[in-house]
Amino acid sequence: VCMLGGSLSGLIAPQIEKNIMEKFKKNKKIYNMKKG
Repeated sequence: VCMLGGSLSGLIAPQIEKNIMEKFKKNKKIYNMKKG
């Protein structure tokens, strides 16, 4: 059970990280546009 949970979180974590990075990049673009 813990192995299954570990592999599940191993698959989900990168997706969440990817989503956070994409949101961060978008926010950074908007911030740079407002600043520039």
